[in-house]
Amino acid sequence: MTGSASAGWAPVVVPAFAPTIVNPGVTYSLSEIQFDGLSQGTNYGDDSQASTNYPIVQVTNLATLHVFHARTTGFTNSACNLTLNASCFAYFTVPAGIETGQSTLAVIANGIASNTITMSVTTALAPPAAPIGVTAVAGVGQVTLQWTASAGATTYNVYVGTSTHGESLTPVASGVTGTSFTVTGLTPGTNYFFFIQPVGTAGSGGGSQEVSSTVLAAVGGGPSSDGPMPPWALGALGAGLVGIASRRLRKSSQD
Repeated sequence: MTGSASAGWAPVVVPAFAPTIVNPGVTYSLSEIQFDGLSQGTNYGDDSQASTNYPIVQVTNLATLHVFHARTTGFTNSACNLTLNASCFAYFTVPAGIETGQSTLAVIANGIASNTITMSVTTALAPPAAPIGVTAVAGVGQVTLQWTASAGATTYNVYVGTSTHGESLTPVASGVTGTSFTVTGLTPGTNYFFFIQPVGTAGSGGGSQEVSSTVLAAVGGGPSSDGPMPPWALGALGAGLVGIASRRLRKSSQD
């Protein structure tokens, strides 16, 4: 029996977010589509559904043609199966005993290999690892992001979107030098999604895990609110103020 897998079944490594320089023993992220395959692989009756779709990273040294493998962790599922999304990441740790030099990397899911990317395995300085500990705190029309510094990072890029794994491929802010940033001009009541990408002297690192937060709306009137105070609220406020004034006058006359 001959034939081959359909190209539409293959996982995809997104080159724009793939590491170009890696160090042995260090964990990196890969931006991905369909790393979890198309099916669970095996089942019998209604008793069992066994997963066989755990993606494997395969690195081939171009000089020796020796092949090295690494397991993946944290890969996302069906939300990343159909379209290019900036924040669909899987993580892998470069094997400690890997050979250095120019290499290719591919991801295999359900026995089907992805496209390949070229990278350099070196013991010299590599791009920073993905930031961790990312948090998002909502404010009025804005969200403040904070994260833990990545070793080797000099600046950070901030990405935002309005659906999970739907961040724009263009950062809302780049060259951020600290470990916090406030994204402004956001629509109240809307849930936004974010991730952070570190940048170092050796290039851009992988993106952080995605976080989300729903933007708050201003309370009451004013230029940043949803509109003027409604008449019923003004009436209630006026009645309350009159009541307070009346009580104070009665107390004053009794004294």
